[in-house]
Amino acid sequence: MPSEFDRRYAAEVLEPYRRTARYAGETPTMPMIDLALSKEGALLPHLWGLLYDGWRPEPVLAGATVFAQAYEHRGPDNRRKRILMSAMTPDLYDRWYRAKVEAYLDGETDYDDLFWDLHLGAKATAEVREFGAAFDLVLAHASPDEPGVRDAYATAHERLGEVQAWIGGRLRELLDGRTPAPEATFAHYWARNGGLGGAAADFGPGDVAVECLHDRIAMAQWPVAARQIEARLDGDDAVRGWFERTMAEAPDRRDGGPFTPLDRFVMELLRTAPPNPGSLSTLVARKAPAEDPVAFAVTDHLAANTDPRHWARPEPFDPERYSTAPTSADDGRSARAGLARCPFEPQPYPVPDGRPVTLTNSVFGAVYPVGAPVCDSAGYAPFGFGYRRCPAEHLTVAFLKDVLRRRWAA
Repeated sequence: MPSEFDRRYAAEVLEPYRRTARYAGETPTMPMIDLALSKEGALLPHLWGLLYDGWRPEPVLAGATVFAQAYEHRGPDNRRKRILMSAMTPDLYDRWYRAKVEAYLDGETDYDDLFWDLHLGAKATAEVREFGAAFDLVLAHASPDEPGVRDAYATAHERLGEVQAWIGGRLRELLDGRTPAPEATFAHYWARNGGLGGAAADFGPGDVAVECLHDRIAMAQWPVAARQIEARLDGDDAVRGWFERTMAEAPDRRDGGPFTPLDRFVMELLRTAPPNPGSLSTLVARKAPAEDPVAFAVTDHLAANTDPRHWARPEPFDPERYSTAPTSADDGRSARAGLARCPFEPQPYPVPDGRPVTLTNSVFGAVYPVGAPVCDSAGYAPFGFGYRRCPAEHLTVAFLKDVLRRRWAA
C-alpha cells in the first residue's frame, strides 16, 4: 500500500504537474504586463507543498508572498511590493549587507549562511540546512517524477513545519531586540514598514515566513548568475573585452547618466543571458474544458531583451546602450507613447522606518527608489516588467558587481 505521503504526493504534486499547461505570452511593446495576466497564484502548482503544510496556498491563515499576489491584493499602490523592496534598497547594501556578501564570496561562509543571515540575522540549524538542500534539489529538476525528486520533496515537506517554527522564533528574537544588528536583515524592514504587531499590519509573521521560503526560489538566481558570468568571461571575447575596458577605466564613476560603467556592464550581462527565463502569469479561462488545466502564460525575457523593436542593434554585447535607454524616472513616456493617461500614476512612498528613502513607481508600474531609477524599457527584462518587477533588482546588481570586482582583483 502507498504511504500517506505518496498518496498526497500523487494528488498534490504529480497530478497538478501533469495538468499544468504553459503557453507562450506576448512579447511586450511597453515595459509592463496587463493586469488581466494575473500574478495571483503564479507559481507552478506542484511547488506549493514546499511553502505550505497543506500543499496549497493559504494566504490568510499562513501568509502570502507578493510574488504570487494579484495587483489588487497588494494594498494601495502596490504597497506590499514597496514594503518588500524597502529591505533591498541601495543604501542598505552599502551599509549593512556588503560585509555578509564579501564573507560569502571569500569562502568564509556558505550559501545557507548568507541566505539566513541576510533574511533573519541567524545561522541555520542542521534541520534548516537539510530542508534547504532538499528544497534546492527539487527546484533543480524540471519534473517531479524524475529520480530522487520524490525523496527530496518528502524531506523538504517533512521539515517544513520545523523551518516555519524556526523562522518564527528568529523573527521574535529580532523584534524583541535580541538579534545583533537587526538593521542588517530583510525581516527588520519588512516588520517595521509592514506594521508587524499593529492592528492593521500589511506584513504579518506568516507573510515574513512565506517570503523567506519563496526567496529560496528567487535568490537561487544569485549563484546561477555568478557562474554564468564566470563562464562568459572565460569563453566570450566580446564580454571579456568590455570587462577589461570597464574595470580599467574607473568602473564606479558617475558620468552624467543614472548608471555607472559597471552598472551598465552588469545590466548587459543580464540582458543577454537572463538567469530568470520568463515571467509567469495565471490565465483565467472564460470557457473551461471538462478537465480544467492549470494554465499559465510565460513572457519570455530573452525574447523581449533581443526584440529589434526596442534596440536598433540588439545582437551585439554593448553596455553603452544604457547611456541613452529610457528609465523609470521619465514621467512623460506614456504621453509620448500616445496614451491618454499613464497606466500607473506615480505615487511616492517614504519608507516608515525613518531612513531618507522614498519609493515611487514609473508610469508603467515599476517600483524603484527615488534617485536610483531602473532601465524601464520592454527590451530590458531580466527582472520582469512593470508592477511585477523583482524588488531585489538593485540588490542583485550590487551582488554581481562585487563578484566582478573580485574577478578583476584576482
